[in-house]
Amino acid sequence: MDGASLPTPTSSRNLKREREDEDIDGVKERSSKLPTTCIKHQVHWALDGNLLLQFGDVRFKVHRSRLVSESPYFQELINASHGNPDDDYEYKEEIDLLVNSKKVIGGLDCYYFPQDCNDDLPNAEAFSVLLDAMNTGIDYVHTPPSFATIKALLNAANSLCVTRYVTFCTNFIKMEFPSEWRSIPETSSPMAIEGVLLGSRYLVLEKILPFTYYELARRPAGATSGGFQELNTLQLRKLINLQKHLSIQWDNIATTLEVDCSKGPPLKRQVCKTCHHPSLKLFLSARNAYPLDPILGTRRLLCTDWVTKKYCDSAAVEVQERLKTCASRIWAGLQGWLDEVKDEDETDGT
Repeated sequence: MDGASLPTPTSSRNLKREREDEDIDGVKERSSKLPTTCIKHQVHWALDGNLLLQFGDVRFKVHRSRLVSESPYFQELINASHGNPDDDYEYKEEIDLLVNSKKVIGGLDCYYFPQDCNDDLPNAEAFSVLLDAMNTGIDYVHTPPSFATIKALLNAANSLCVTRYVTFCTNFIKMEFPSEWRSIPETSSPMAIEGVLLGSRYLVLEKILPFTYYELARRPAGATSGGFQELNTLQLRKLINLQKHLSIQWDNIATTLEVDCSKGPPLKRQVCKTCHHPSLKLFLSARNAYPLDPILGTRRLLCTDWVTKKYCDSAAVEVQERLKTCASRIWAGLQGWLDEVKDEDETDGT
């Protein structure tokens, strides 16, 4: 928020005139230090509200006690505004700017949230979603919100430190993506790009990044164009590096399918002395179906009846266990492959 341009503090000298000239119902304001127009929010305008908050040109009239009870951010804003700031508060700089933006309108304090100088602060739409959740969030039990609603709610809740909705949103988003290799769906999540963006932005979602990148990396060649331009250079480099590693995994899978019983323990050699190899057709069929999705390809191979492919019973069991181990290793290796790609600024500083 460095360099943020906010309205200057109200002086006691002009306070009375500003109270008379400014329209609390949000039609127009004559003060040159405020936005030239103000729109009263159609839903979140409490008749008995005692606090005004403005995001861009949209103004909300809310209950101060409700926000303070839900958010330490608002609690600190109110405290600092009344001369009792916490100098150690994490977002003190932001709070100071908001305190300095305060004007008194119709006898109520009004704070102005800048919109174009700090991406971390919510816009009017996101703040409205947060208020919706505070008022009717219980409805989400019966009617789950859309991903777009969750995204807006997380933006507002995280910015304004409303912890319980941050927790709700992060749990909701995590459920959109597989948490282990056995639960990967056949079709890549349409929210893969959103997942990469959210995981990169919010620390609380950082752990979903390996899975969201995998979901994006395994998409068919023609399916990655939609929204692809939203990724920055670093994210694209990570994606390309991950795809390179995923394609290489097929070499490891090919080796996994070879079981040489002639080199096994003596008891095993008495039963079978064959070096078992998969048919080239079987291997190529799996690889061609999932060129950048070796985990799903491995799951397909796990469905094979290896005894019918001329593997002995012991070799069939062994190849099944090997395939499971291979899938687990790929899944566990995702984060390391992403970490191989460093931010260019970070590399220059080393």
